[in-house]
Amino acid sequence: MYMAPEAFGGRVEPRSDLYGLGATAIRLATGALPFAGATLGEVIQDILTGRPRALAGMPRPLADLVARLVSRDVDLRPASAIAVLDELDALAPAIAPAAKRRARPIVGPPPAPAAWPGAAAFTARLAQALDDRTRAVLVVLGSEAAGTHVLVGAAVRRHQLEAVSRGSALHAAPGMLSGTLDEVAARLGHGLDPHASTRAWIERVARAARGEDRQIVVDALDDPRADDVILALARTPGARAVVVIVEGVRRAVDPERVAMLDVPILDVEAIARLAAGMLGHEPPPAWAAGLHATSQGLALSAIELVRSIADERDPFAVDWSTRSTAGAAEHRSRALRAIAPAPG
Repeated sequence: MYMAPEAFGGRVEPRSDLYGLGATAIRLATGALPFAGATLGEVIQDILTGRPRALAGMPRPLADLVARLVSRDVDLRPASAIAVLDELDALAPAIAPAAKRRARPIVGPPPAPAAWPGAAAFTARLAQALDDRTRAVLVVLGSEAAGTHVLVGAAVRRHQLEAVSRGSALHAAPGMLSGTLDEVAARLGHGLDPHASTRAWIERVARAARGEDRQIVVDALDDPRADDVILALARTPGARAVVVIVEGVRRAVDPERVAMLDVPILDVEAIARLAAGMLGHEPPPAWAAGLHATSQGLALSAIELVRSIADERDPFAVDWSTRSTAGAAEHRSRALRAIAPAPG
């Protein structure tokens, strides 16, 4: 009843939550649900194609804001929760002249996991690649600071949701098993064997991984065995591609068996959009360029840098050349992975 239209396609972002806020406001103001239908299917159809309930009796400026919150077009909604607070602050004299005005937070919450600029396009590409039965390995080239693990998890979930929506759930992986090579091997019943050669052990793990119904994701960042794992998986038969996360591949691979996908590095415009969503205002071009240079275009680094200026009186006076991302993005990535659904 309160789900944003784009969420039915497996795509969510911070402005999807704003849609839920608007739908809740309609329920509180009218006493009725914003969309209706005799069945769940009819309700979903009304959300996707209908108009929300009229807001009779609500002050016109506030009704206009709520109408934009529940717009089917994401880009017509306010840019962020802070932007909504700013609008409410401006509307306060007209809609609630006696209400106490709240202090505006300088920095709002970061984007939802895998909802920063460029993330949706990448997760869509990886979700589509998961349907390619000719590939044995999907190599994702990225780093912790780029949000690689978060994006991969989001892509697997998107693939599963899309399979359900197409009525082809039998082709979707029933859960996900992710971790380092040693963690995945242990979960598959092939813990490191001190009596076997590394190559023989990797071959056994590759066969087990390719024979799994679950989606296997191997975190091989900083693992010197990464290339051997990719090559072993590529020559092993199986029904489902295994995802391997690395920062780079040093040995030649068969492009018909191995697909390479680069995690996006954000450009200055994307970094500016990310910062605007957290700050509620479009940043000055030079400030955005400085943030881009300091973060190197890595999404989690940029998020942590913006979070680090929450105590600044004027965030746009920050000189990014004096700032560092050391450890921040990695900490953020570990925190996101810790709260993610446990692999099944």
